[in-house]
Amino acid sequence: MTINASILVEFENSQFYIEPSQGAHFFQNLTTMGTAYLTVTDNPALIMQRAVENAEKVVYETDFIKVFRFAKELVCKVDGRANKGIVMV
Repeated sequence: MTINASILVEFENSQFYIEPSQGAHFFQNLTTMGTAYLTVTDNPALIMQRAVENAEKVVYETDFIKVFRFAKELVCKVDGRANKGIVMV
């Protein structure tokens, strides 16, 4: 399965800690593909709930990965220097 993602969001999970991705090759691939990357640590459950409510459907899911498709275009703004980003549905 090939998934062309516009944005990759990692969520903190109270039951399973993963250090945010920091690999140089990882970010080189994202930059080359024009994919934004965000890590969510503040209130991840609420943000995930809003994503589910606004998603058209889930196109792929495992125990740790969920890929959403949205009917409406997402607006994503990322400021890498300030370490802030927002995704509007």
